[in-house]
Amino acid sequence: ADNQETFLELKTLAGRQYLQSMDMDSALLTFQKVLEVNPSYPMAMNYSINILAGQKKYDEAVALVDRSLTYYPDDPFLLFKKSAILSEYEKYEEASMIMYDLMVRYPDNERYLNTFIDQKMDYGRLMMKAEEFDDAREQFKAVVGLRPSNLDAINYLANIEIATKHYDSALNVVEQGLLMYPNNKDLLVKKSAILENMRDFQNAYQITSDLVRRYPYNVKLRQAYIEQLLASGRKYNNEGRSDSAISEFKKVLDIAPKDTNALAYLSNTYIQSEQLDSALAYTNKALGYFPENDFFTLKRAVIYEKRNQFDTAFKAADSVLKRNPLNINYIDYTNYLLSRTFRNQLGFQFLYSTIEDDNLQRSRANIATIQYVRFLKNNKGTVGGRLNYAGRAVGTGIQVELETYYNHNKKYTSYGNVGLANELVFPQLKLAYSIYRNFPKRWEGELGIRYLNFPNFNTTSVSILAGVARSYGDFWANIKGYTITAQGQNYFAAQFTARQYLNDKSDFLSATFGYGNSPDEFSRNQLLPTNLGNPTYNIGVGYQKVFAYRNTLSINGNWFNQKKGTGTFRNQYDIFVQFLRKF
Repeated sequence: ADNQETFLELKTLAGRQYLQSMDMDSALLTFQKVLEVNPSYPMAMNYSINILAGQKKYDEAVALVDRSLTYYPDDPFLLFKKSAILSEYEKYEEASMIMYDLMVRYPDNERYLNTFIDQKMDYGRLMMKAEEFDDAREQFKAVVGLRPSNLDAINYLANIEIATKHYDSALNVVEQGLLMYPNNKDLLVKKSAILENMRDFQNAYQITSDLVRRYPYNVKLRQAYIEQLLASGRKYNNEGRSDSAISEFKKVLDIAPKDTNALAYLSNTYIQSEQLDSALAYTNKALGYFPENDFFTLKRAVIYEKRNQFDTAFKAADSVLKRNPLNINYIDYTNYLLSRTFRNQLGFQFLYSTIEDDNLQRSRANIATIQYVRFLKNNKGTVGGRLNYAGRAVGTGIQVELETYYNHNKKYTSYGNVGLANELVFPQLKLAYSIYRNFPKRWEGELGIRYLNFPNFNTTSVSILAGVARSYGDFWANIKGYTITAQGQNYFAAQFTARQYLNDKSDFLSATFGYGNSPDEFSRNQLLPTNLGNPTYNIGVGYQKVFAYRNTLSINGNWFNQKKGTGTFRNQYDIFVQFLRKF
């Protein structure tokens, strides 16, 4: 026995010398010979386990620990070593289970508690990298439960709740951390970010505001504070609380006077709330900092457009276009503003009308028109004149019209028309008036009166009309009804019109359908006295195209079908072409 003990000691000493010379393979071979003689020899076991673990031969190291445990069951040293090897092997779940048992058995041993916490932290980090957030959450919760002051676990747990958008849970975690670290900058920043994600911008920027005062040279904190103020302002804008939004944007300018976002939001908010003087003041302030900034120069154009100062608006937009001559949007907007500087419009119209009687005989009832329109200042409306020519076998009918649209305010607009003519074709006297009223949700109402006098027919007609219109996005529809009194009789007419706008409410396709003989039907006024009692239907289509906001071309086609007193029918086919040019 003494010889065996001497052999074991000498072999162990030789193995240690191999370890000192870093010859791990020879050392391991030597310790294995010791274990062949005495499988439970502690020093040889321990050194062999360490060598195998150091060589990352984890399975062999664990197997050797398990073999050792058959000789020394529940040995805390061996169990601790097995747990440590499993941790290195990233088998954290098994490792922590062993360490937990040791921690329960030896509650006063801080080493076991600390190692268990380290294993849970490492396991949680591994799960986070794999984006297995549920598993990671459980590890960090276990750490916080054992050691509530573990700042890393608090931060990791909060990050997981933020990443999974569980903001209430994240806020609770951070607030628990702040109970122990009330002035911790990272926790306060995290709390502010969570509140921002919860759209509680006011409480969020209260925190960053305090942090900016504590760390005045921290650029990230300062920028976070600015972004939260801007987000708060945008939220107020979306809620229709423009005054509160303006207050938030001004707070940004207090610490960053040249912040382009705050200046832009202020300008836009003032424009939306019709405070154009303030909008212009902040836009000009921005241009003072950034003289050739396209965004603010265009914003200046928009403000002057809304103030109906189209010359100044055009100059602003044109300066941007000169810097960006190929930008289609700038070209379009500049052309639009240029068109609004024009105060005059000249137009030419031609009505090609064919009337087919029941005996299939056809006659022409063409009308040529030249018109002039003057646009009033401040977008108050238009006033113009029109000269109509109608050549007939009996002579040439001539009619002169004066017409106006006048905008009283945002709700009310008036339309008026006076026409005088010789007695050959047109009514000798034509009077018309309508008042339009805008209502919420894009509704419009119309009430009007029409007067026509035909001395050659010894007829006068007076009509009362009522109409309603509604816009639905790019679709517009209108219906009018007329009560007509003439020759001691009452008649009724109705007209439905629909438009599908193609862009910017200028180009459109139209369709019409009507019943009766309307006093507003230009091509049939001369026939009104003889047609009033005859049932008449009409249908038509049209198209209008505006070029560069200056030239307007439109074409319309209409078909009228009228039942005469004899039981026969008369058809009328109209093609109406119009060209208008602003100058």
